[in-house]
Amino acid sequence: MVRSVKYKALTLIEMLVVMALLAILASLLMPSLKRTMDMSKKLFCANVLRQYSSSLSIYSEESEGYFVPIRADSNWSTMWMSNVLFKELLGMTNVTSTTKFLDSLKCPDTDPKAAGGPYGPNQYGFNRHGHGFSAKPLQFNRNRIAAMASKLQMVEGTDWHLDAYYADYVNRWDVYGQFKLWQVAYRHSEGANGLFFDGHVEYRPKEEYWFGGVTTQLDALWKINSEAAYK
Repeated sequence: MVRSVKYKALTLIEMLVVMALLAILASLLMPSLKRTMDMSKKLFCANVLRQYSSSLSIYSEESEGYFVPIRADSNWSTMWMSNVLFKELLGMTNVTSTTKFLDSLKCPDTDPKAAGGPYGPNQYGFNRHGHGFSAKPLQFNRNRIAAMASKLQMVEGTDWHLDAYYADYVNRWDVYGQFKLWQVAYRHSEGANGLFFDGHVEYRPKEEYWFGGVTTQLDALWKINSEAAYK
């Protein structure tokens, strides 16, 4: 004799309890998942800067110690993100001065609607603090830079160049976010990855880039001695 098996269906109350439990679990897991994703993007971005570091190092070895020029003059076609050799050292092929950077060389945490320039990733900027902007060439020589391990060469940003005062998060990042040019971009947990002249990459919170505007501390991190600049 075959006995029939009866399955008890969930009641409405039981289903609501299950849904409530799933919602609680999701709320507990979401912050952890977000932190993991944020950490992944931060590490990816740091690795991009390490690629930049390797290419800059090779460039300087082939150029008597000079890094790729931040600019050769005031034209867009002579800015670092238009430098064909630098792009080739980054692994890009069939490039011209106007070829855009590969997605693998960009920060994945950048808002796609953010302002940017014509050629470069505009998610990293060269430090030029103390040298201003003019039509003169600006190219630093590694053999003339004091305290290379403590001087910023590049940092996450919203344009191709940066300066100490663009690290002012109080009046810039906290107000405009990704949507203002010429500022350090604190995309990763209110901090940014920085590449130093000795080649190491370091993550720092925004308070360790701006220091409340204290000039001595800003200069210690940002200001590049004039002897390092190409004349």
